[in-house]
Amino acid sequence: MDIPHQRLAYFRVTLESGSVRRAAARLNIAPSAVSRQIALLEEALGATLMERQRGGIRPTPVGEMLLEYCER
Repeated sequence: MDIPHQRLAYFRVTLESGSVRRAAARLNIAPSAVSRQIALLEEALGATLMERQRGGIRPTPVGEMLLEYCER
C-alpha cells in the first residue's frame, strides 16, 4: 500500500496541534482539507486513527502505532 507522504504529515501535525483547526492554520490550508486527508488515510488503513473529543484530538491505539512510524 502506498500512502502519500502528505497524508501522514497532516495526520502528525493534527495530533501535535491537538485540533484540525490548529493544524490547518499551521499548514496554511482549510480545515476541511485536513479533515479530508485524514479521512482518506483512515479509509486506506481501514481503521480510526483519532478520537475527536471536546478537549482536542487523541490518537487511537492504531493511531499511536502510525504516529510512531511517522516519527521514524
